[in-house]
Amino acid sequence: MTSSNFVQQTYAQRAENFSNAAAKQLLETMERKKSNLCVSVDVTKSSDFISVIDTVGPYVALIKVGVRRIMCGHETLFAGQDTHRCTR
Repeated sequence: MTSSNFVQQTYAQRAENFSNAAAKQLLETMERKKSNLCVSVDVTKSSDFISVIDTVGPYVALIKVGVRRIMCGHETLFAGQDTHRCTR
């Protein structure tokens, strides 16, 4: 397959050529959502995290999360769980 043929393929067609489950799932998500957008959520409060992903979730294919940063903030994403101690 030449690179020009690859570029002309849909994300679903590209997914068929991957054996890596994560790559395949991402391409299938991009096809389903008709989006190749990614957002990086770099917040420290879980309420901000939830707000951002609720807002952008329907429009993006991938959300990159700095979980350690969230867990090291003043509150944790996982309510009721005592997470590890974080150093800044």
